[in-house]
Amino acid sequence: MHVMGTIRKISAIIRLCRLNKPLLAIPFIFTVTFSSSAGALDWKILLFDFIAVTSGFMIGNIINGIADAELDALNPRTMNRPMVKGELSKKECFILMGLLFFVLIYSTYRIDPLYILFLPIPASLIIAYSFLKRITWLCHACMGMINGAVSFSAWGIFHGWKDWRMILAGAMLFFWTLGFELLYSCQDYEYDKKQGMHSIPIRFGIKTAGRISMCSYIMTCILMAVYLKLSEGGYIMAAGIAAGYLLILVQHLMIRKDFGNIKFVLDSSQIFSTLLALFAAADYYVRLSGKIN
Repeated sequence: MHVMGTIRKISAIIRLCRLNKPLLAIPFIFTVTFSSSAGALDWKILLFDFIAVTSGFMIGNIINGIADAELDALNPRTMNRPMVKGELSKKECFILMGLLFFVLIYSTYRIDPLYILFLPIPASLIIAYSFLKRITWLCHACMGMINGAVSFSAWGIFHGWKDWRMILAGAMLFFWTLGFELLYSCQDYEYDKKQGMHSIPIRFGIKTAGRISMCSYIMTCILMAVYLKLSEGGYIMAAGIAAGYLLILVQHLMIRKDFGNIKFVLDSSQIFSTLLALFAAADYYVRLSGKIN
């Protein structure tokens, strides 16, 4: 019984931290690092960067679970979440969050002790996101900024903070995140409106939110093309970006056909970000082997 209880607790933590949905922004660490690298990488730094971002991702989801526990209990889509069902107590969540903050600080220190001074910036965004939908319809932009910081910081860590192209890398992920975040938020349109929450779909309507999403995706495509031109990426990376263009088109066609396909948007976005990272890695090794030979 003790073993089964432990397994159930671990399962609850995985669902609370959304470790079954980690592949939205995290793979972009590798995409930016590989596609913009002309020489050998520091794998230890890359590992700690991955740990830091993953820890931040988990912290954000725990905060969201704590902040939205009462709202989630009334929403049919979220009433099976761990805190709502009592699988995890608030005390356990705070303990877990404290441990993850320690991991975040330690991994940041291993990258560069100086970076700890800048941790309050992403930490503030992570904390703010869970409460902004109670205040402003611009809450989606906060998520875009959080994910954009993943690409931004990856470029800065590996290629220097004085290279303006890191802004391009961050903007690329900002608009991509905004695109699927708007579509995903439409799921709770009726419920959020009833609860007095704020979002772009509630403020401007679902159709307008869909148009803004499409414009965000178009902007993502433009930025990806510019990014490919200005980074070290080669033809394999170009193929990955072309596949991304196709996926974006398919996403919107499926949503127009049936809004019930919204889950496809999130799942396919995870597939896209992962594949793009793999394309970037393959491209990096082809370019590196060419220089070695």
